[in-house]
Amino acid sequence: MEIFIIILIIVIIFLFFTKKKKENNVFLEMENELQKEMKALLFEGKTYDEHIELVAFMIFSICLKKAGKRITVPEIIDPNTLMKNVEVLDYLALYESLKDTLKEAPHLIKVHGYGSNRERVTQQVLIELIPSTIVGLSKLKNI
Repeated sequence: MEIFIIILIIVIIFLFFTKKKKENNVFLEMENELQKEMKALLFEGKTYDEHIELVAFMIFSICLKKAGKRITVPEIIDPNTLMKNVEVLDYLALYESLKDTLKEAPHLIKVHGYGSNRERVTQQVLIELIPSTIVGLSKLKNI
């Protein structure tokens, strides 16, 4: 009986770490895809609303996860969620603010000419956007 309990505990620990590793891989893939899409937004002229929405969705999803929030972007933009909980408006306001910032970013890069290293500029923009969004989210009430 004791052996069975020990084996069960080992299996549970193994499954926990395997799940965590898979989750980290998905997270890393999402960040890599975000960097590619952000580069397209900033330098390749993909400034149409659908692309800005995609990049904002990706950034906000990552930030929600890093801030430890259980709500998702689809839930935030769903009118039914708003009807159930008015505090979703705070999340929605932060999300809309992120989209507005993303709309202005390509213009600012062109005006200020931040150099020719597109990878570095893309990383810098993300380094500025993600932590500030996480700080904003951490101030909001969990829903």
